[in-house]
Amino acid sequence: MSRHGSSSGFSSHSELAFLDHHKQHIDYPGVCVHSKGTLIDLGEALHQIPTNISVAILAGYTYLGQFIDHDITHTFGSDSLASADVAPHSYLNLATANLQLTSVYEAKGMQYQPGLNQQNAEFILDPVIDEDDQILAHIKADLPRDPVTKQALIPDQRNDENLLVAQIHSHFLKLHNHYVRQQPSELSLTDKFNKAKNAVIKVYQNIVVHDFLRTLLRFDVWQLYFGANPTPTQNEVRQQKPLFFKQGIPIEFSAAAFRFGHSMVREKYRLNADTNATLTELFHFTGRGKLNGRSHLPLKYVIDLDAFFTPGARHEQKANDIRPHVGITIPDFPWPANRLAIRNLFRGQTLGLASAQHVVEKIQSNLPESLFRKLDVLRQDEISHPVLDAVGHKLLLQKSTPLWFYILLEAFKKGRGRTLGPVASLIIAETFYNLLEQDPNGFVLIPTEHLTMRDLMAITSTQ
Repeated sequence: MSRHGSSSGFSSHSELAFLDHHKQHIDYPGVCVHSKGTLIDLGEALHQIPTNISVAILAGYTYLGQFIDHDITHTFGSDSLASADVAPHSYLNLATANLQLTSVYEAKGMQYQPGLNQQNAEFILDPVIDEDDQILAHIKADLPRDPVTKQALIPDQRNDENLLVAQIHSHFLKLHNHYVRQQPSELSLTDKFNKAKNAVIKVYQNIVVHDFLRTLLRFDVWQLYFGANPTPTQNEVRQQKPLFFKQGIPIEFSAAAFRFGHSMVREKYRLNADTNATLTELFHFTGRGKLNGRSHLPLKYVIDLDAFFTPGARHEQKANDIRPHVGITIPDFPWPANRLAIRNLFRGQTLGLASAQHVVEKIQSNLPESLFRKLDVLRQDEISHPVLDAVGHKLLLQKSTPLWFYILLEAFKKGRGRTLGPVASLIIAETFYNLLEQDPNGFVLIPTEHLTMRDLMAITSTQ
């Protein structure tokens, strides 16, 4: 992908329309505001810089993060990113989000649940086809679908925007069916459904805390919010007024910290023993892509999730490092609107995100001094990287750094690309801590079973 010309001029009306759509908020103290040209240059530099395959992070966590995001955020109107947006993309902060698998379970109850067999309280799973388009009825490995439109019969269509998320979703459906079959035969179907649902949500919450967050957050910050037997300092932090979480998902989370997954996306994956697939193909074999013209999902595109979540698995698939690189190009848009990195930077400014420096100051003023020192946040002289060298306003960006860029940079410098840095870890940990349910006395109910996606797949892979 060649670098385009100066960002001071635009080559088409559609590019101007894209940029004009992103009106910046009225300036107020702390907001990070840069010119359009500066943001475009920074985004293009992020797009062009080479990436690096991780030695530590498995590729499944990229898409598990997207699956989790769909549980706690809803889009506000159209984001115009469609399938290219592979991590949080919400404008709307939900006060009711509480890790209840809302993308899997319809809130109104069993009788309104799409894709559910009302005769046995189990989810329907669609069969796959072989290379000759013959249905393999004994292999149920795809989401339930409308036979005409191919649209998935699930509450949240975002879980069918790319094949990896759709396959993760299908395993949660299989887990539900497993728990339904474990219920006593004398129970009503509604009771079987509800008990299975509660069991699945419990597993899911444990996976979020003890697998996803434990893998990607800095360990000392994870311990601060989720560790057992908290110290007096940890209790003080947990019980204080949240730094970012107000009545819903903070924009520091949805527009910056939880967008780290964009840097982890690879252009190609090995789905199973026989099939390599590009990122584009992952979007084609979904309801949005109408299964690429096939009647059902081909067997060769059924993903071996073990390779995406199990260290040392055969055909193990790693993510890219978390670092200042986002090379995703959005189809059917001209430059610069087709650069996801540029769109993320504009989105942060549109939403009035504070600069990274202002966020750090807020953390410093609200945490115990000894704890803040241990966090070891990026110093001003550490805000350096080749992408900044490629941008004309380097000094200005170092003084007032877009939070999303800072999140990627601190992961690279403080987490060696293997985990998030202290600021992102704090924003994300605090958000999930406040999303977990509370008991009647106001104590957060932290899941205590150390379950992982591998534990889930040990149950579902045999179904």
